Amino acid sequence: MTYLQIKPERNIICMFHGSTHNPTDNYESNWRLRLLIHDMIANQTRVKHHLFHGFTHTAKDNYESN
Repeated sequence: MTYLQIKPERNIICMFHGSTHNPTDNYESNWRLRLLIHDMIANQTRVKHHLFHGFTHTAKDNYESN
């Protein structure tokens, strides 16, 4: 839900959404994408940043907990 609030480019949403369905490989293979999204979030409000930041760094728990 948080990444929808951020409203990045459409393809970024699709790329991130795909990675959340593969939580085992998410941390290793998608770190560049997460850094890109992290920079996008930095331009948003601090609250949204922390909400999103919290679960992107727990990629292996992402599928079960979110």
